[in-house]
Amino acid sequence: MAMAMAACGAKPARVAAPTVAPERLAIALAEADRDAGVERLVGFATRGDALTRKAAVRGLGRVGGHAATAALRQALATDDPAIITAAAAALGLAAATDGVIADDQPGVAEDLVAALGKRGVDRAVIVEALGRAGDDRARGALIEAVGDRDPQVAAAAGVALGRFGRRGMALGGPERAALIAATSHVDPAVRYGATYALARAIAVPPTDGATSVPDRGTISALRARLADTDAEVRAIAAAGLGRQDGVAATADALIDRLGDGDWRVRVEAVRALAGDHGTDGGRDAIAVHAVRTWTALRAHKAPPPGAHELLEALRLLAGHAERPAVGEALAAIAAPSTGADLAGSWAECLALDALARPRPEPGPMAPVAAFDRLATCGPALLPWQRQALIAGAIAEGAGGEPVARYARLATMLVETDPRAVAAALGAIPHVVAPLDADARAAATVAIAQRLAHPEASVVESAAEAAAAVLADAAIPADAKPALGAALVARAATTEPNPEVKGELLGAIATAKLADGLPACTTAASDANPAVGAAGRACITALGGTPPAIEAHAPPHPPVDPATVVGHAFRWTVETTRGRIVIALDSEVAPWHVAALVALTRAQFYDGLLWHRVVPDFVAQGGDPTGTGAGGPGYTLPAEVGSRLDLPGYVTGAVGIADAGKDTGGSQWFVMHGPAPHLDGRYTQVGTVVEGQDVIDALQVGDTITRATISE
Repeated sequence: MAMAMAACGAKPARVAAPTVAPERLAIALAEADRDAGVERLVGFATRGDALTRKAAVRGLGRVGGHAATAALRQALATDDPAIITAAAAALGLAAATDGVIADDQPGVAEDLVAALGKRGVDRAVIVEALGRAGDDRARGALIEAVGDRDPQVAAAAGVALGRFGRRGMALGGPERAALIAATSHVDPAVRYGATYALARAIAVPPTDGATSVPDRGTISALRARLADTDAEVRAIAAAGLGRQDGVAATADALIDRLGDGDWRVRVEAVRALAGDHGTDGGRDAIAVHAVRTWTALRAHKAPPPGAHELLEALRLLAGHAERPAVGEALAAIAAPSTGADLAGSWAECLALDALARPRPEPGPMAPVAAFDRLATCGPALLPWQRQALIAGAIAEGAGGEPVARYARLATMLVETDPRAVAAALGAIPHVVAPLDADARAAATVAIAQRLAHPEASVVESAAEAAAAVLADAAIPADAKPALGAALVARAATTEPNPEVKGELLGAIATAKLADGLPACTTAASDANPAVGAAGRACITALGGTPPAIEAHAPPHPPVDPATVVGHAFRWTVETTRGRIVIALDSEVAPWHVAALVALTRAQFYDGLLWHRVVPDFVAQGGDPTGTGAGGPGYTLPAEVGSRLDLPGYVTGAVGIADAGKDTGGSQWFVMHGPAPHLDGRYTQVGTVVEGQDVIDALQVGDTITRATISE
């Protein structure tokens, strides 16, 4: 499919709305048609103004698939550097959203490496694409790019090699050497990119079968970055030491970071010292730090983000309450709260949750007493949040003998709040095996019944529980047939929610239910790419051969991009912590911005919870169910972008949550800090222009009091 595009410019200026809007709207509609819109997108890419051509090329990357990939590869073969740059960016987007099929991938990688050497191209853009679509062929080019004189190229190369780690591709000696050298670069963006890559690196497995050991050069470089002048570099360095098993060698430097002036660095130091690769001494230090932070927060002598490091510490110390220093700290924080603030309530309940788990020595508070208090802890928490903590504690062994633990879960299964039901379902697989035959039967029947529940979160939890029970060899086979049949029957029904459908198909695959093959085969041809991918993966897991990917024109969602194309919007979100103002980008993401505008004007977001907060990552809201499984009743076509479009997922970036390509809806998130692995994978709709401090202070359970749109 030939595509001889006129020069479009790597970073064109925005064109006035009256000129752009009709073409931009037509491109948005063609993108939403997916495979059926490829021919129209190719047409737009060959005519019109610079912004139109750029949008059409980007649209081909968003669609993905063989036809779009072929058109973009042909564009790489032209002599126009602007065309090559735009096509490379689009191929990176296709790869990041699983739109480059396996047969095309080697050719795409080779073409991108060749494009990097062409005169006049934007090398940083092509390097970014290589991180998404490259393979071993790209290693030499990326090593060279890490040392490039252009800081943008060098920074992009570091992030690209970090993507290799995210994709399960090991870094060898030459890559590590180049990255280690770049961690001392004068430009903070280059230092961040190199440090990010080392933090995410996967080691080359030893050929003699020996256990991998931490790379000394990597650990030394990461330790040095703990003293970097840039807080985001310090944070990723601390995170990297935790991932690379470098805590024991750098514990003193990490403990020093507990006094860092940036809360994100302190959070990452807590995670490293108390996490899976932490040390006992580090955990004791975290316990002392937690009490100090708790005291400061209670006295209002610490800013709200300090709660993040406290709550993260309590989560990570939960499995170490047998240590005297940890147990004493948990008991102090678990004292009945004298206030009703949200952070204090979470701290009290998380400390009790940690103390409720079985341990060799009871310490300052017996597990039974801590478990009993979970039902009334935290005055600011909602009842279902306490129920979720109780279910989690039961899953970890709290609550007495298995019969008593299941009895407690059974009472939660009949709660009217589906969030409590979903939490109970998640814990059931942890108690089923030791039960007697009658109790096991009751448990499997309970799971099977919830597969027909009207709430998505309950069905998802039931599917996960069914998969775990069916795959558990410790549970007798005679307890499983009815549950397997119920799972297959539920998966065979029409399900509009792609996330729920994917969970059901994944459960069939995990449990190896041969009877589920027809449901998986039907799903493999679904118009939604996430459902189709789940169906094909299920077929493979059951020993079958997935059908070829079919071309589809999925139905458009019930929103109108024409209402936003060519317009600029400010989204004001009032929360229980304060005001957030977001500049929405309707040029890059017209479908999603149209949905946000329509939902906001319908007061959809008013009163909704912030249901997910991951410190130094995101604060997320927009789910009417408060579980992470809800939405507006429709899904939107993914509108991902490259560095040609937006700065990416940096601090304050606003994106749309999804469970795979074309599954986004009403849920959105805001970044606490940079997360390069989200770039090109999740639709970005805008940037915070006021209220980042509010984002940083949000906790799970805070609410959106009112949201408004202004043009």
